Amino acid sequence: DAVCSVSSSPSKAFQSPQSFGKAVSKVKKNLPNSPNKCKAVIKKLAQQIVPNIVQAPLPKP
Repeated sequence: DAVCSVSSSPSKAFQSPQSFGKAVSKVKKNLPNSPNKCKAVIKKLAQQIVPNIVQAPLPKP
């Protein structure tokens, strides 16, 4: 399971804002439609990529 490294900003990770937007739209398109499942997937990814930052539970809306 390869985990991508975290860059300080999208501009350093991507060559153009368009490629960053394209990557974001691809991810959003493939997330689950259910808000609860979507939150769970995003939270798990964030914990895998930045484990020392994502420790606190998400606030309930």
